[in-house]
Amino acid sequence: MANLPGFLRFAQENGANVLRIEGIITADEWGWWYQAMAIAAITPSSMRDQLASLGGADLTLIIDSPGGDCDAGAAIYTALMEYPGRITVQIPGRAHSYASLLAMTGDRRIMSPAAKMMLHNPYGDIGTCDYRDADSAYQGLLNERDIMAALYAEATGQSVEAICDMMDATTWLDAQSALDRGFIHEVQDFQASQAFQETAPAQEAPPIAHAQGLRQVFALERAACMRRLEARQAPTPQPPQDSLERAAIAERCRLMVADLLND
Repeated sequence: MANLPGFLRFAQENGANVLRIEGIITADEWGWWYQAMAIAAITPSSMRDQLASLGGADLTLIIDSPGGDCDAGAAIYTALMEYPGRITVQIPGRAHSYASLLAMTGDRRIMSPAAKMMLHNPYGDIGTCDYRDADSAYQGLLNERDIMAALYAEATGQSVEAICDMMDATTWLDAQSALDRGFIHEVQDFQASQAFQETAPAQEAPPIAHAQGLRQVFALERAACMRRLEARQAPTPQPPQDSLERAAIAERCRLMVADLLND
């Protein structure tokens, strides 16, 4: 799968399929630029490829994104809505702009009490243009706003008019506000998670047995290290054989010279 490395991340955690959307939502043709700049991003093709590899299995989708391109977001939204498996969305930090609409694809939506969700109107870069181009861009942005508002309304039960008002005002939602307005189903309960961990059966050995085991391990490791050190000790250096022969010849010559001098 040709993903942007580290940006659309998949893992199996405790037997569950977990997919993380982290970074900017961008079009396929711009993915290379974000990759070259080492900026976290997600593209429609990377999402489609990953979903295809799961074969319809249930999925936990963790969203931590500032949003991004509307067209790319629409393609990712469509891929998630077409996915046959059950999707649980979790928002640990941020689901801003189009990322908040991607969160609406979850069959179950859970938000951390520390997280934020943000809705606003789509932006457009008109650039150099005449009044006709400006009017066309205006109509395009208004149409995009209406499409997004209808999708928010369908997921939350809010009216389209209420959603448009929220987008016009650039609305920031904490977890409780998102729950009250139907954007999520549940605020993450940290105490429940801690209680579960506290009541889970202990897996560690008793302290005394654990300490004894460590001492045995250290003793065995020390003995193994000593054996390795002994094996690596170099033998006592011995002079080369030719050096011994030269020394013997020199000694005989010395003795001969001594005899001659004595005579």
